[in-house]
Amino acid sequence: MSTVVSPDGKTLLLLTSGYNLLNDQDGKQLPGASNEYVFVFDIEHGKPVQRQVLQIPNTFAGIAFAPDGQSFYVSGGKDDNVHVLPFQPTVHGWGADLQ
Repeated sequence: MSTVVSPDGKTLLLLTSGYNLLNDQDGKQLPGASNEYVFVFDIEHGKPVQRQVLQIPNTFAGIAFAPDGQSFYVSGGKDDNVHVLPFQPTVHGWGADLQ
């Protein structure tokens, strides 16, 4: 639903958003399937390469990089908060942990 490019132009973040609650055939919510996600893509060399998928409990539309590119922000949707996620390249890919 929303995208943002890092200040250095090397990374694209794609945020899914909406009211993503999925139920099983008995009408019970499936917690593992009822989340939102940030998809992290390396766009430095032209063709986007997916590097990471981050699960976000609740969100709606808002995503932005901090001006220094060291973190990014995701709106918390119905939780009425802002998730702050650190962002830095690591040996195993991009590092970001939900706070």
